[in-house]
Amino acid sequence: MAPDSAGRVRLHVFVDRSSIEVFGNDDVVSFTELSYPDPASKGLELYTVGGAVTVTAARFARMRRTWGASPLATTLTQWSDVSGAWADTAYGREGRIGAADGFSLAATTGADFTYEGDIRVLGGYAGALVFRSDAAASTFYVANVDVGNQGIKLFRSVNGTITDLGWHPMALSYHTTYHLKVVTARSSIRVYLGDTLIHDLQDASRLDGHFGLNVFNGTAAVQNVFVNGTPITRYEAGNVANSFVRHANGRGRIDPDVVPYADSQWLLVPGLADPAGVSFASVNFPGEYLRHRNGEIWKDPNDGTALFRADATWYRRPGLGDVNLMSFESCNYPGEFMAHNGSLLYRDPTVAVAADQEFRIH
Repeated sequence: MAPDSAGRVRLHVFVDRSSIEVFGNDDVVSFTELSYPDPASKGLELYTVGGAVTVTAARFARMRRTWGASPLATTLTQWSDVSGAWADTAYGREGRIGAADGFSLAATTGADFTYEGDIRVLGGYAGALVFRSDAAASTFYVANVDVGNQGIKLFRSVNGTITDLGWHPMALSYHTTYHLKVVTARSSIRVYLGDTLIHDLQDASRLDGHFGLNVFNGTAAVQNVFVNGTPITRYEAGNVANSFVRHANGRGRIDPDVVPYADSQWLLVPGLADPAGVSFASVNFPGEYLRHRNGEIWKDPNDGTALFRADATWYRRPGLGDVNLMSFESCNYPGEFMAHNGSLLYRDPTVAVAADQEFRIH
């Protein structure tokens, strides 16, 4: 086979039915199990078109995950993947499975609670919140966003026997974030989409168990997964020890030994402009958020405008220099990040090196 104009020989790598083009001369390709057409696929196949090629060397190496600090915002801990392929992605915890149910369960358990998350179905049928599950995901409840069948469903399983408890048809779209919430009190189960009550019923088949996530016959991601409310968090500058994001006279800044302490406490809530992002809600000034204006970051009251919502929405990214930290990209100024210059906070890519745009979550 003749090389191309760049002197390279083209190969094809087949991951079962998924084709990836690879060029010779030390080129590198990477892929994950979430790109497989079948989560059980493991094989690699090389072939050429139009001639013969001799493969003189090939190296395969398992790489560490791209994300250091997981981009998933959650109060749940110690995830265990029961079925399907699960990974941390930009959309949160993402699962994929074909023609079946995939489950990822947390070690956290609960009986009566408020359990919520932002669900985005990327293909196939449904993504869901799982609650009161046993460790094997055999007996459980599921509240899902079923884009494939266009509705919000609640069902239970008892030792693998499925019973539908509620179905609410509605128009749903792929690649759209839906906030789903489950509120339980003994046998009472209520399911909300946003603030709208969808299902309200009594069922006492199982009264406690693990929290988890589910994907059915497709790919779905869940973000902002909280039990009993949004956690209060603090954000330490990655390169200035013991200096935390706080507000002082309305201005966003970083300082050590913050007094009052609540000036450095934030509720990380779904983004006001895009629930796939986040907004920083002040703990001691309810209704006020960190937002940028004229490149500076301030704590301002939400005035209800689209501009404010966009200014107050940020996207979690792995640290720009250290993936074990977190950076926050502006929703309406892509490529610009929250950063400190001296002790003040700005939204401006020119004021800081990567380390000034990284934070450690407490």
